[in-house]
Amino acid sequence: MRKFLRITSRILFVLVFAFFATFFVGEGLLSGELKETGMPMELLIMVISFLIMLIGFITSFKSAKFGGILVFAGGIFNAAYMIIRGGLSDIDAALIFGLPFIIIGLLIITTEKKEGFRF
Repeated sequence: MRKFLRITSRILFVLVFAFFATFFVGEGLLSGELKETGMPMELLIMVISFLIMLIGFITSFKSAKFGGILVFAGGIFNAAYMIIRGGLSDIDAALIFGLPFIIIGLLIITTEKKEGFRF
């Protein structure tokens, strides 16, 4: 069961990460905001957060606990940033941007294999 959850959590991360990456490409690159003024600060903060989660995902193959903590922390940061930026009226955005990564981070942490090859 642990192996199934471990594989599932990693597949879910790739799917969710790719889903949100399409938003960044659509809002950032295709909207034309990056031409003269550079990257907007809100988008830059989110990109850094997602890069930290990607590093956590890659790290989770070597150390599931540390990688899962990075993914979990990135999800918490995304949720907190949405609430700080938009107030309590953006609680739905906080749940959408944070909760999937919080759950995936917890899954990666709890399904850590103690010895041997890690998928």
